Amino acid sequence: MSTSFSFKLKSHPEKLLYEHLNNVANISKNIILNKEIKNKEVFSEIAYLIGISHDFAKSTTYFQNVLEERLKRTENAYHVFLSSIFGYYNVKKYLEKNNLMEFWYLAPISWLVILRHHGNIKNLRGTEGEIEKLNEDKETVKRQIDDIIKNNLKEIKETYNELCDSIDIEKFFGEFENILKKVELDGRKLTKNRNLEYYFLILFFYSILLDSDKLDASNITNLPKRQEIPPNIVDTYKKVKFIDNKPNSINCLRNNAYEEVISNLDTIDLPKDRILSIELPTGCGKTLTALSFALKLREKVKNKLG
Repeated sequence: MSTSFSFKLKSHPEKLLYEHLNNVANISKNIILNKEIKNKEVFSEIAYLIGISHDFAKSTTYFQNVLEERLKRTENAYHVFLSSIFGYYNVKKYLEKNNLMEFWYLAPISWLVILRHHGNIKNLRGTEGEIEKLNEDKETVKRQIDDIIKNNLKEIKETYNELCDSIDIEKFFGEFENILKKVELDGRKLTKNRNLEYYFLILFFYSILLDSDKLDASNITNLPKRQEIPPNIVDTYKKVKFIDNKPNSINCLRNNAYEEVISNLDTIDLPKDRILSIELPTGCGKTLTALSFALKLREKVKNKLG
């Protein structure tokens, strides 16, 4: 943390906003860097930008007064909408600056992820969709921007100088109307492309932000360690649990299904086979079969990809 500026804005009753944004951003980035995925470097930077943006609008006095229980909550204290537009702006600028516009879709995805990080992901299109609602909160956002400029501009600028010195807060405020229009255009473009990858990327970044946010709110700054579970634990359980089972037709069916599913493990192409399913009638042992397969697949991924 900076030693030359005394931060006062809070994200939670016992946590500074600067500290929370910094922690969430770094946890998010590290989650991705610890994975073996395509575009890891780009995605990790996007996760970082989402992290430092997600609670930006907690810098209003409206939110701070509610947090300190000086005032009751009103729409002026609602922080995710302005924060989501700020996140879009930061990601868009990063992509433009680094000639990465082939990843243009990450900007509207970042907007949606931040917008819904205190709720559920909803439809983008339609009368109740997020795109159609973009202009509903404009007056509230204008009050929030005016409030930040009047009361906390110095601290929020210092906050982002520490977190990412390329972010221009005043430029963001000055261009807000145009940025809002770009969010709408990119949001509509995202829905028109009908690319299934976008769906999974939304869930991917959404889950990372939620995980990081809750970890830091719980004062857990280190990623939870992966628990080691023996890949043959289900086989061991079956030998003990079903030792007295008679070889009747249903048990034979269960064992045959189990062996057939497990045998497919050798034929899986890890980079390509991403969605797997088991189709069996009720009572044929799908739960234990799926668990055993998943644990063995986990071990295979660990051995092959690290």
